[in-house]
Amino acid sequence: MTYGNLMEHAELERRFLAQEEFLGNDKPVNRIEPVVSVCVVTYQQAHLIGQCLDGILMQETSFPFEIILGEDESADGTREICMDYARRHPDRIRLFLRSRALSNFSAHGMTKRLNGVWTRRSARGRYVALCEGDDYWTAPDKLQKQVDFLEAHPECSMCFHNALVVKEGSPESSQPAHANDRMLPLYDVYDLLREMFICTATIAFRRSALVQPPPSWWYRMPMGDWPLALLVTQNGRVGYLPDTMSVYRMHSGGIWSPMSRYRQLEQTAVAFEVILTEFAPTLPEPERAISVVHCAALDAYREMGRWRPALRHARAVPSYALRLSLSRARAWLSDLSRAHWPWLWEMVRKLKIRPF
Repeated sequence: MTYGNLMEHAELERRFLAQEEFLGNDKPVNRIEPVVSVCVVTYQQAHLIGQCLDGILMQETSFPFEIILGEDESADGTREICMDYARRHPDRIRLFLRSRALSNFSAHGMTKRLNGVWTRRSARGRYVALCEGDDYWTAPDKLQKQVDFLEAHPECSMCFHNALVVKEGSPESSQPAHANDRMLPLYDVYDLLREMFICTATIAFRRSALVQPPPSWWYRMPMGDWPLALLVTQNGRVGYLPDTMSVYRMHSGGIWSPMSRYRQLEQTAVAFEVILTEFAPTLPEPERAISVVHCAALDAYREMGRWRPALRHARAVPSYALRLSLSRARAWLSDLSRAHWPWLWEMVRKLKIRPF
């Protein structure tokens, strides 16, 4: 760790320790040993946060759970609503009233919101479930099903389920996030290297699988949910439950969904570059991981029409593929060109080249 990173780490620790829990540390919820910590972050969501919290409070479980609520100094009444819920449910809710002067941290050319990091770091449960303040849960047995799954599958560090995607202003056009007949029962970290296809409000994971505090490269990522999933799934597989048990809202007040497609691709490309240099080489099969990221980055740059970085990643793909065994490389390249790059396969066909 460099001197600069040490200084950043010390500053982040100082800020984290400066946070105080609303109503103190001796509420009924502080005296239980929770099996699950449900982490909720919210900012400027006065019209939504109540439905989010009600969906968590309705959970029917055979184990105790806590709700860790991080409110990031909203000015629209969200903070007051959170305080009211905390007063009415001292046996369930631990509320942290953040100061954005502390929870927003600028480094490496970008500003990171630390509300989510600190909320998860305050978790005490064996498992952690997530629900952002603009989403909500719809099934009272959601937590029970996910804990039962993780208890029955020790090889999994995380599980997720299907969700209903609702677009602002057009709830009649809502649709499932995933087509169940196309989903696999298990995924791994290499699947998540390509894209983040998991809705945050569907995630539950083992707290022991998450490195705390996050590594320095995490702060260079332009989003929070994807690197979190990568950190957790490097320590286990990911299970999928087909049940639809939450709602993901796409609305103008969100962070990701209002972005243009081009802006989303730009953010994703930044993430790929960080993953490529800092994360992928540390995985058990680095050649496989690096080749996957190169391919995904190539697709992102190609869709943006940025041909120079696209060519850079295209040139890197064969060298890493050849480091794999010949049979694996042939199968992987053949599948890739047919399934992911139909334009490449069509070009090869037209030129009558026999690549394999």
